[in-house]
Formats: sequence, C-alpha cells, structure tokens
Amino acid sequence: MKYLFFLIFTLSSFTVSYAQSYSVKGRVFEYGKQNPVPYANILLLSVSDSAQVYGTISEMDGEFEMNNVRQGTYLFKIQYLGFKNYFKTIEVNSNYDFGSLSIQEEATALQEVVVSTRRSTGTQKNDTTMYNADAFKTMKDASAQVLIEKLPGVVSEGGALQAQGENIGQILVDGKPFFGTDVQAALQNLPAEVIQSIEIFDQLSEKAQLSGFDDGERIKTINIITKANRRKGQFGKTTAGIGTDDRYLIGASINAFDEDQRITFTGLSNNVNMLNYTSDANTQADGRPQEGIVTTNILGLNYSDIWGEKFKITGSYNFSKRENLGITNKFRDFVTTSESNQQYSETERDVRINNEHSAFLRLEYNPTDKTRILYIPFLIRVIN
Repeated sequence: MKYLFFLIFTLSSFTVSYAQSYSVKGRVFEYGKQNPVPYANILLLSVSDSAQVYGTISEMDGEFEMNNVRQGTYLFKIQYLGFKNYFKTIEVNSNYDFGSLSIQEEATALQEVVVSTRRSTGTQKNDTTMYNADAFKTMKDASAQVLIEKLPGVVSEGGALQAQGENIGQILVDGKPFFGTDVQAALQNLPAEVIQSIEIFDQLSEKAQLSGFDDGERIKTINIITKANRRKGQFGKTTAGIGTDDRYLIGASINAFDEDQRITFTGLSNNVNMLNYTSDANTQADGRPQEGIVTTNILGLNYSDIWGEKFKITGSYNFSKRENLGITNKFRDFVTTSESNQQYSETERDVRINNEHSAFLRLEYNPTDKTRILYIPFLIRVIN
C-alpha cells in the first residue's frame, strides 16, 4: 500500500458530532398593545460565556422559529432597537414553544449622563437590516463568508447562501457590484477584517430603478460596507504547498483599493482536488473528495472605478480549467479444475477536461441629471 503525504501551510480543523435536534419557536408582541414586532433579533446564547449559538429574526407577524437546535441549556434573548432586551434561561430537550412573548419599550428620562456600552448587534430601517461586524467574533484571517454566516437568519444550504429564507443574488461592496452574481467568489476573496457593517435588503430590478415603477422583481442583496481606513491600500493572502508524487498547491487573493478604484485578483493552481480558493487560510473551500486526480487552474479579476463625473464601470472575469484524471486497474486470477494460472488484467485511463469562461460588465453613463444609460452584458462559456 502506498502512502501519500501532502504538506500545506494552512491549518484546518473540523468536528463531527451527532445529536438529536429540536425546534424553538414563538411570537413577539409589543407589551400592552399586542402589536407584532417584526425583524427582532432572536438569539440562543451560551450560558457560560454568552456567545451566540443560534439566531434568527422574527417575521412580519412577529413569529420566529429556529430549527436543528441541539439539546442543552441556553440563554434566550430578544433584541429590538428601542425596546428592553428580553432574557430567559431555557432547557431544550424537546420542541420548545414560547407561545406569545411581550417586550417593553425602553423609555427613560435622564439629565446629563454619559452612557458607554457595546455596539448593538444590528438595526432595522424600513426593509434594510444592518449588522455591526464588530459584534460577531471570527478567527484571524477569516473570509467575509465566515462572518456573514454568523449573522442571524443567514444560512448556507446546498452550497447556496440564504438570508431570511431567500438565496442571495448578488454582493455589493460599498454599493458597487463585486464579482457580478458570483456570490461565493465575492465573499471568499474579501477578508472579514476590512468589514465595518453589513446590510441585507431586497434590491429593485434595474428596470424598476430606471423607470421609477415597481415591477415586483427583487434581488436579495448583501451590501458590505468597508472600514474607512481600508479603502485605500493593498491587502491579500497567499497559500503554497508541495508534497510527494509531484503534488502541489499555490493560491492567492490580492486586493488593491484606491477609494473608488477597486481591483481584486484571485488565482489557484493545484493537483490535490481543491476546486476553489478562499482568502480564509483556516477554511480552504471545496477541498472535498473527488473521483480521480483533479488538476485545477483558476483565474479571477474584478474591477470597479468612476471615470470622471459621468461614467461608472464595474466588471469581472473568471476562468477555470479542471482536468480530472482517473486510472483503474483490474486484475483477475481464475482457478478451475481443468486449468490453472489463467489471469486477466486491464487498465483504464479516463481524462475529462472542463474549461469555463464567465464575464460581467456594468457600464453606467449619466449625461444629465435626468438621463441614465446602462449597459450590462453577461457571458458564460463552457467547453468540455
């Protein structure tokens, strides 16, 4: 038996456990008025250190439900701007239904005082939910995706990121498209440490924004607001590794920001079955088992800028080439009463190559205050 050793200069860890899970649900009302409270932050915290374990937000009718909650003791918390926080210690060993819960409006008359406190987890303004990035702890060098998956109501289902039950359609950085509609590439190549806050909202279609008439179409959107001191400069991550049997990996994610001009480059080349690269050195993405040996080469580029006073441009290009090599050896030894030493051997070699090009461009021209012209071509080409 042959042993293959591969050394990579990143650290990964995972824990697998199996335990029965339950649901926790209820409904939030305003005390004394019985008005439902929508978009309240519903949290289950660790009793030992108050770290967030599960989270969601209430619906328009005040109802909430958290599924897949593991058995144990939790500190239940309701948080809503302008209202007192609600706390209760609960023991989850079956499906838990609070029924109706009331929270009281916070109103205190004060003279001259100085109040210092931790920043709130998030706020609600119309249909936009804003979260403070500093309120959520992440490991050093974590990617934006790791941070966003910690937000209440945000989950990853089948490789797709969902917020408030809907798939995220696009990522904006400071209000500008980032890697087009490739949500995974956008979040994996932006470090969490540059993020100041995160907005989640339903964006109107381009047609509705131009015409001023609501056509009913919405795109679930995440807008990442960067820290002011990180909007000018260069930052990024690189990873490299080499092993036996000519195994190798090299990857990079580099950002060059100069206020309105933003350039991001990402690249990956390896033959250890890693399909995508992330700026998070602790959680390399898509390094999952594959049949055969997969050699992957990826190149990605995102560019945005403002040209003069009338032109705005955002574009991205992604190329990927994956070569899957499979070798199968078969050997059979037949033993019969009449003859012996009958042997059969067979070797199969299968090579599959996939090339994919995708490009996105958004060019906006504003010749006058009342005139706006948009040009948005999009291209995907797959060659097998």
